[in-house]
Amino acid sequence: MQWIDRCLQSIRHSSVPMSTIVVDNNSTDDTLTHIKANYLEVILLPQEENKGFGQANNIGIEYAMQKQASHILLLNQDAAIQPDTIQTLLQQDDGQHLLTPLHMNGDGSCIDGNFFQNTLLFELPELHMVKEVPYVNAACWLLPAEIIRQVGGFNPLFYHYGEDNNYIQRLQYYHFGIRLVSDAIIYHDREQHGNEDLYQRGVLYRKLLLVAT
Repeated sequence: MQWIDRCLQSIRHSSVPMSTIVVDNNSTDDTLTHIKANYLEVILLPQEENKGFGQANNIGIEYAMQKQASHILLLNQDAAIQPDTIQTLLQQDDGQHLLTPLHMNGDGSCIDGNFFQNTLLFELPELHMVKEVPYVNAACWLLPAEIIRQVGGFNPLFYHYGEDNNYIQRLQYYHFGIRLVSDAIIYHDREQHGNEDLYQRGVLYRKLLLVAT
């Protein structure tokens, strides 16, 4: 609930009209009721269990592909786009790249830390920069339908985290790339917290699973 209004309002005000699909992973607050009452345009796909990130995205992707979508935008519930974000990304679309905007933190005061480290590789972006990058986390991906048809959806072996790494490995196997468009911007409002030991064990598990797949 703390993120959903900002996320859906940002999509509603996009200069490029989109059909919005919300896959609800059995949320336990009032998110479903709130969406039904305030976002009548949203296609709501509620689940009876938390299927994890990859499998839930696959449900939305499959629905969109059945409706002959030209592109699939994957957007976290804790992320929001600017009105011109999608239009700016589409201007750099050649059908052969996963397109990603510049990821800022929640209030736009700085670049998202993980994005700065893993996608920009500690280099500051430039205005009007369009750059091939090796990796980007799946907080906001714009995927041409042709990539979905060849690469498919997320591997269901990955419940949460690691599924984007695996997908990018498969993307590269099929000779697609990742294109960062710095003039397109999103805000990713997240905090890192929790049990450090538990997190590190999860990291080790995901690394082993990535090797196996």
